[in-house]
Amino acid sequence: MTLLETEGPIQRLKEDLKIVGLKMMYLSLVRKVLTNKKVNREAFIDMITKIWRVVEGVEIEATSKNLFAFYFMSEDDRRHVMASG
Repeated sequence: MTLLETEGPIQRLKEDLKIVGLKMMYLSLVRKVLTNKKVNREAFIDMITKIWRVVEGVEIEATSKNLFAFYFMSEDDRRHVMASG
């Protein structure tokens, strides 16, 4: 996809936005709970937060049926969760 100058103003994003975005993507995970039943989102989020015991925090977003996005605040927490399963 391209945008010609005649189609409207073109602005370049600041380079630091790219760096911040890449870091956010690196600290994120998406996981699906493999079951035919619908998962209780609130109970799952509460339970997984207690099981993982991350140090700097994790934000959990229910994106669709049994699919969750995890946004970690630190690389160490993400690495711990990946290693622990």
